Amino acid sequence: MQSSMQEYLDKALAKEASGDLQEAETIYQEMIRISPLESYTYNNLGSLRARRGNYEGAFHAFQRAIENDANNVTAQFNLAKLCYLLCNYVGAELHFRKSIELAPEDKDIRANFYKMLRPQPEEFFSVAFELEINTDLSGADRIYRRAVEIIPGDPACLFMIGLVHFVKAEFPSAKAIFEKLTATDESFGLAWHFLANTFSAMGRQDKGIELADFVACNFMPAHFRRRQ
Repeated sequence: MQSSMQEYLDKALAKEASGDLQEAETIYQEMIRISPLESYTYNNLGSLRARRGNYEGAFHAFQRAIENDANNVTAQFNLAKLCYLLCNYVGAELHFRKSIELAPEDKDIRANFYKMLRPQPEEFFSVAFELEINTDLSGADRIYRRAVEIIPGDPACLFMIGLVHFVKAEFPSAKAIFEKLTATDESFGLAWHFLANTFSAMGRQDKGIELADFVACNFMPAHFRRRQ
């Protein structure tokens, strides 16, 4: 008698628990062969591959999970965390946002999302740099504004809207948003960073340099700080 999908799943999870990750992956692949549209199977396969250090394979598995079911919040969340791990901050933001939209009360999702937007000092420089050079703003303004409607007053949503205005060279609007965020939360390093850049872009070089020094002293590792 052919095993049911639940029996396959139980076997795969048992193999994972025992540390036999190769055999667990083989079982997941068999499950996909039998039922190729099951989103949870691809999600489990992605998680397993991530554990094995196969991040490219994990990325594709999570993508397939979402293609089969865009409302699979676990797959969205897992892909967001993987994108963050791989320094794909734009992809991470997109999938964190979708995760929050699907599960607005999930504290773990919010905590991980805010970790991206409020990185530790040793992570700050690389996050800020990646955001500046890689942010694709095609349709972003619409996405972020919709996010604010879903989560009113959410500082992460407001930050991304500020970033949109900044890259579109709408500096007065960006400045107002970043000033509001830094006044509300003095530890929001990326908001300070882009506020400094906004002042500089508006021709206020003195204020931009002053804030850049503040950011360097409080958020960046020592080897990135400005030399006096």
